[in-house]
Amino acid sequence: MPRMHRVWIVEDVIRDIMFYSASRDVAHLGMTCRCLFQIYLDVVFGEMESLRPLYGVLPDPIAPASAPTGLKALITRQNFGKAPKQPKSYSLQSLRIIADDPNTIASSVPLALPTLRRFDLTINFEDRKRNQAVKDSYESSGLPAYIRHLRSLPRLDSLTITCTNAVRRHVSEVEAHGLLFLSRQFPQLKTIELTNLVLNEALIYNLSKMPTLERLHVCLPNGKEHVLTTGPLVFPGLRHMIIDCEGATELSWFMHGLQAPGLASIQLQVEDDAFCPQTASKFSELVGAKFRHLRAFGLHPWSADGSDRTWTFQSFQGLLKCHELESFGVALPSRVIATDDDVRNIAKAWPELQELQLGHSQDTTDFPRATFGGLAALAWGVPALSSLRLAVLPALTKDRAASLLRAPISPSLLEELAFHDLPADRPPSAFIEGMAHVILHLFPRLQSFTCSRRTSKTASHNSSTVAARMEKGYPLSARDIAICIGEAYRV
Repeated sequence: MPRMHRVWIVEDVIRDIMFYSASRDVAHLGMTCRCLFQIYLDVVFGEMESLRPLYGVLPDPIAPASAPTGLKALITRQNFGKAPKQPKSYSLQSLRIIADDPNTIASSVPLALPTLRRFDLTINFEDRKRNQAVKDSYESSGLPAYIRHLRSLPRLDSLTITCTNAVRRHVSEVEAHGLLFLSRQFPQLKTIELTNLVLNEALIYNLSKMPTLERLHVCLPNGKEHVLTTGPLVFPGLRHMIIDCEGATELSWFMHGLQAPGLASIQLQVEDDAFCPQTASKFSELVGAKFRHLRAFGLHPWSADGSDRTWTFQSFQGLLKCHELESFGVALPSRVIATDDDVRNIAKAWPELQELQLGHSQDTTDFPRATFGGLAALAWGVPALSSLRLAVLPALTKDRAASLLRAPISPSLLEELAFHDLPADRPPSAFIEGMAHVILHLFPRLQSFTCSRRTSKTASHNSSTVAARMEKGYPLSARDIAICIGEAYRV
């Protein structure tokens, strides 16, 4: 059989020739050989009206191994022509589909995958080019089609639906009935993640009746638009929870009703206006009282108008009751101000802490910042800490540096350290070298160091950031840290 000419390996030549061809013809060309398929992979999948042709090459666990087809034939060839003594089954257990067309959605449902255990769907319900009629069809034949056909997957234990919308989208009445039926038909589900899809109260109460549920990502209904009935939300096996809300009312309703004795992780995605310092204090007190065995807490605030919210660590004092906490993080660009006393309280209350991340403080605030004295208490009090991301440059004086260097080297196992608020003006070289020696004295096993600074002293939305990073597979030296700080002042 003649081999293909080597000119067809040059991608630019092929693309120039096919530039004036219709996308359907390009897709047909892409399916002629492996070389062209790799070039036009996106076009081929874009022109496919259904994923059924792909299911044809998936291994069939029912078919005997004596007559292998598709991928099973490729796998059987590894036996060098010898037929296996017993039939073997190769089954697909995880599938992810990204779709934005209702026709594709309806015809791409995995009907022939009885062994599927994990199903991830990323779908876009928002398209400015679509008219209202198509949007209505979208809600009736898109997500409901998947829900309807997922009933044929008896082994499903993980369901993830991500709506890639600019704003959170409320479930339609048809979708609510479908999800309600789905949760009842699959009581064995261990993971349910519904991102950007706001559920109603009935759905949330129904989810609490699933005994094996271990991981849940839920968008709470707006407490200002709905009358929320207070009642227990019992999740006996729940371990990890992601809460997405935009108001304090629904957050209070959910947390007061939540009963999950084994809850180990909470991630809170909330609008910063709804999570004011007073609300944060009440929330942390409630969490500290109800979930003493909590191991991880993460706060991911977001703002509708782009403004920043400032908290002090005092708003999170209630979490200090969770003595088994291993991870505490507040994502940037939020501003959480911690003092030396706060750091000492952290070291005392969370001896098993492994990851700590705090936001930065505003340049114009008068709140005292943590110093290297506080970091010393953290290094000695929490030696198991492996990652420390304080977006605040701790204060350091010459006397304090000398005092810290006279002390023994700490037993800290910290490997990752980050500061994201260096002074706008470059400090003297002696100060940088002294700081590098102090950092290495407190964290002798440091392997990754990151620092950054703002290039101007204007408002944060008008200033740019310059960052530098030094990472090695072995402990850094004081010179490495000094070089990394100097890199942040190159621009």
